[in-house]
Amino acid sequence: MKITAIMLAAAAFGVAAPALAGPLDGATVHTQYLFPTQGSVYQDFGETTVSGDTIIASSLGSVGGVDLHATGSNLTALFNQGYSTYWTSTSFNGFVVFDDTNTAGAITGVSINGATNMAGFDMSRVWFDADHIFVNWQGLALNQGTVVSLDISSGAVPEPASWALMLGGFGAIGGAMRSRRKAAVAFA
Repeated sequence: MKITAIMLAAAAFGVAAPALAGPLDGATVHTQYLFPTQGSVYQDFGETTVSGDTIIASSLGSVGGVDLHATGSNLTALFNQGYSTYWTSTSFNGFVVFDDTNTAGAITGVSINGATNMAGFDMSRVWFDADHIFVNWQGLALNQGTVVSLDISSGAVPEPASWALMLGGFGAIGGAMRSRRKAAVAFA
């Protein structure tokens, strides 16, 4: 009986694993293309609310066919034109996505997704803080099918229902362990 109670409590705890959303889920983000310096706005795409796979910018850097997609935990730039080009070598030639409405979760990590195939693109071209992600692809070439994909993580807070299940699981485990100790003391 006591082992069954412990197993049920452990199962409740396992089911209560926190459901974490990506930092951009439901967030309103602002997108800009920066060129020729990080402080120079070349294009301003304004604000877009991210829901599912959302195109937050088209024709990045005035290059037709370069679209920037966002999901809750990913940014992906896709080049879909039938010609090759390169990003002019300046101090900055890329984009920034940022949260100026405080609707996104704090960004705690950005990594390059395995779908990325832009030659020469590495993490030295990406930097971020809690509210901004900068991508500088200056001097790199792109052609049909080039992809730059970034995975984004946050220190998101679990949903309230998950916390309730987790706390209930802890309580059940504690109760089962306490009753087990009392029984052991009574028989000792």
